[in-house]
Amino acid sequence: MLEQNFLWGITYKEFGIIIGGGLTLFTFYMTFKEFKGNNKTKRAEFLEKLTEEFNDPKMFLAKRILDDFWIEVEGSQQLTDVDLIRLGSEKGIKKIDLTEKVKHLLRHHETVSVTGFGEQKTRQSFDDLLDFFTKLEYYINLKLNSEKELDYFGYYLNKSANKADGAILAYAKKYEFNSAIKLIERFKVIVPDKGR
Repeated sequence: MLEQNFLWGITYKEFGIIIGGGLTLFTFYMTFKEFKGNNKTKRAEFLEKLTEEFNDPKMFLAKRILDDFWIEVEGSQQLTDVDLIRLGSEKGIKKIDLTEKVKHLLRHHETVSVTGFGEQKTRQSFDDLLDFFTKLEYYINLKLNSEKELDYFGYYLNKSANKADGAILAYAKKYEFNSAIKLIERFKVIVPDKGR
């Protein structure tokens, strides 16, 4: 049977195929658009959880040291982190002296024992911070986050690279926080030669 031309020399059958193909493409486009929107939402939720974890009190002391505050290195277990910072700040340590103090704080424990309560808490805080940076590097490698999405943490990455002539990087190297070092290098942070 001869098919009749419907429009512009197209048969009804050909027209049906074109319409079906168009609907399929439209459905694919709408599905992709919805997927992309959902993916953005999930990535934003994931970043929000990372931000909450980053603001966890366990990293408070490390971040305050990076912001040029000092701590009471001895202290007692009754002191809170805020108390350690307050007591350290009351001593009025000059910024120039902070470099040596941070280097001493983050010394290798085999060189000089770490006995002060404030020292122990702050070193643990740095361990938690470097562990967090390790997770960020891992998430980038898994493509769960992009470098651009992690710009929020860039300030402390930069501070970690450059504080006290690279003392934090030297500490990370001594205690094998290798992924944290990779993350700092990934963000092309200017790293002083002295600390490495």
